[in-house]
Amino acid sequence: MRIFTSLSILAIGLSVAGCGDNHGANDATGQSASPQGGQSTQGGQSSGGGGPFHGASDTTPEHTGTRDGGSGPGSSLGADSGASMTSTSPAPASEPLTDGQILEVVRTASTVEIEQAKIAQSKARTATVKAFAAMMVKDHGAANAKTEALAKKGSHEAKPSTLSTTLALDAKQATSEMSSLTGGAFDRAYVDAQVKEHQAVLDAIETKLGPAAEAPEVKTLLDSVRSRVAHHLTEAKSMQAKLSKATTTSTR
Repeated sequence: MRIFTSLSILAIGLSVAGCGDNHGANDATGQSASPQGGQSTQGGQSSGGGGPFHGASDTTPEHTGTRDGGSGPGSSLGADSGASMTSTSPAPASEPLTDGQILEVVRTASTVEIEQAKIAQSKARTATVKAFAAMMVKDHGAANAKTEALAKKGSHEAKPSTLSTTLALDAKQATSEMSSLTGGAFDRAYVDAQVKEHQAVLDAIETKLGPAAEAPEVKTLLDSVRSRVAHHLTEAKSMQAKLSKATTTSTR
């Protein structure tokens, strides 16, 4: 009986040991599967955007452009930065007029006024407009004579400029438009042109011709011309107001 009992106890012990070994094998199997599951989890984190390799997996153009500060193809910041760095050079300042160019501006303005005044002397309806036209022929004729006298001096030869060319072209258009008119329509067109042209010449003398003039005799000429042009402008504006009032009264 003792021998049987000892054998039974030994058998039970071996059985228990065998179960323990199987359990350890199962545990080992579970542990070996666990790293695979962990690797899968890490892979999910990599593709899902929350893991430590998030930066390595962001390889789309949009992410690349954002990360490199705007140099990538998907970045609008890069385009804006490039545009802001583009600078436009300021336009170069125009050269001041020479004394010869100043004389040409004065000559051109006077010649235009004389031409238009002669048309007004033959087509104007009101006596006031005719008298104004006569004053234009006289005053601008005198200015032209002084200008030509200065231009004969070698150092003051009259030379064209953008300003003199522009004055001539603008006046030519105004002359053409008023020449086709008659009666009151002509008077208004002529006087309107006188206001516009004299204002333009006065502004040119004060802002461009006067500051650029060098020779004393040229400065003296400009002072004389400026005084007459300012007077002509005042007279032209007065006529313009009277003609406008007369037109308004006649249409009532």
